[in-house]
Amino acid sequence: MDAIITGESKRVGLSVLDNNQVEHLIEMDEFGNIKYHDQDGYADSPNERTDEENEHVNQARRYARYHVYRERGYETLERVDNPDCILAAMIAVGCLSGSAFERHFGDLYDRLREHVSGSRIDLPVDGANPDGIVVYRKDLYLEPDPTAVQKAARTALTTYGAEPGDSIDGETLTAALEKLATDSTLEGALAFEIEATSPCYALYNDGYNNEHVEPVGQPLEREPDARVEPMPISVDSLPAFQEYLLAHLAYQVRDCYVCMGVTPPAGFRDTGYGKYRCSLYQQSTDLYENYYDESESIDSW
Repeated sequence: MDAIITGESKRVGLSVLDNNQVEHLIEMDEFGNIKYHDQDGYADSPNERTDEENEHVNQARRYARYHVYRERGYETLERVDNPDCILAAMIAVGCLSGSAFERHFGDLYDRLREHVSGSRIDLPVDGANPDGIVVYRKDLYLEPDPTAVQKAARTALTTYGAEPGDSIDGETLTAALEKLATDSTLEGALAFEIEATSPCYALYNDGYNNEHVEPVGQPLEREPDARVEPMPISVDSLPAFQEYLLAHLAYQVRDCYVCMGVTPPAGFRDTGYGKYRCSLYQQSTDLYENYYDESESIDSW
């Protein structure tokens, strides 16, 4: 993927070259709303394109938003899909004490264990098929604003870059964060804390593209900065769950890049479940390998 900004007035204009070498001419406003999109490599109607062609078009749009965010600083990405914000969440979660982690994530830990044991399976739709896809979500609100300090976040991201093939399991991430915490060159990149978290809530997918989200109140009147959304798993302890969430967030960083058609930074090239939506993309089109599957061997790095 490659992009250049061709002009800016009330809209930002871009030329994006996708991984098929098809040029996309895109215009968006400063909030990421795409107002114009033209290309000559695929059919105009989504119904006349293959799944892979539609995903190439979607990748171009995602990458265009990312490029404008990075080059102009406009908030063209949803924060939960912004790799800088997710990296900041990794740092905040990794720096939590045991008691603080339990305060923010204890309800999510309990609900996952209850689902796995069968003692409690509350789905956000009456009579739902328990064989459908269920993820349990929790929204994270950070301070300071991770988009306001995106340069520092990118510095931390670059510093974390490991050799290709290195593991990004929870233990490795914890060790890396400890090293970063003592690195004076990061210019405050580790100064992220969790301001608030939402209550745990469920998303249910019946397998036919019908999704239901459990209603829940949010603690702050603004967009969350990140979101954890594990599928039901059994974890033996809260410290192990903290390591699991660190890896889960790292896989989300990977998914943000993969779904833009970009190879992720070296330290994030590993398999495991990250973003729920991206795992569906990976299952529905041959354009992607199954990055969400820990048993997969990935060739596209």
